[in-house]
Amino acid sequence: MKLEYLSPYLPYKLILMSNCGEVELTTSNIESCLDNSLKRKPILKPLSDLTKDNEVTTEFQLIFKENDDIIDYLCEEKGDVSKKNIPYQLAEWLFKNHFDVFGLIEKGLAIDINTINKQS
Repeated sequence: MKLEYLSPYLPYKLILMSNCGEVELTTSNIESCLDNSLKRKPILKPLSDLTKDNEVTTEFQLIFKENDDIIDYLCEEKGDVSKKNIPYQLAEWLFKNHFDVFGLIEKGLAIDINTINKQS
């Protein structure tokens, strides 16, 4: 795991999961979270969840309704959108709500929150 993938989520209580359980990402434990030998993976939402009808996506649509082109792009996008020019407020909202901005789920570096909910 790279620092550039985890650091944007630091202020937003991101949870990482490993065989030993869950741990919240903090400034004091970020170094250990970067250690690949511990096999910790962040629990994230895929961008496709933006099309689902729930409280979070309703908030998303209300806040960013003036950015229809960006919303359509994100909802259709698979993988890493971090190299696209998106408004700072939108990027911040995606990190705050634990969306997979870097395409980590598809790379096998993160866990899709929807798969955890199905197992529970």
